[in-house]
Amino acid sequence: MTKKRILVVDDEDINIDILVEWLELMGFEVLAARSGEEALDIMEQRRGEIDLIILDMVMPGLSGEQVFYRLKELTPEAKVIIISGYALEDKVSRLIRDGAISFLQKPFKMETFSAKIEEALG
Repeated sequence: MTKKRILVVDDEDINIDILVEWLELMGFEVLAARSGEEALDIMEQRRGEIDLIILDMVMPGLSGEQVFYRLKELTPEAKVIIISGYALEDKVSRLIRDGAISFLQKPFKMETFSAKIEEALG
C-alpha cells in the first residue's frame, strides 16, 4: 500500500515543522509549501499525486482563499482542509460551500488534527 501524500501550505516555519512532524508520525508522506505560489507550483508538478492539502488562510502574497480557488481550477477533485488562527467565518463558510472539506481553528491539538485528516481521507 502506498503512503498517502499530503501538502501543507503555511508561511510560518513553526507551523510547517509541527504539522509535518505530526503527519509523518501518522504515516503520511508530506510536502511543504511556504507560500501560495509555491503550493501552486507543487500542485502543477505533482498533479494527481497529492491526496490532501492543509491550507493556511492568512499568508503574504496569495491568500489561502486565492490559493484555494486556483487549486480547485487546477485539480477540481482536490481535498482541502482550511486552517487559520483568525476568525474568518464568512470566508471559511464560502470555502466550505465551494468544496473545502473542513476548517480547523489554530491552535489545535494533534488528536483533533488527526481526526480531521482521517475523516478527510475516508
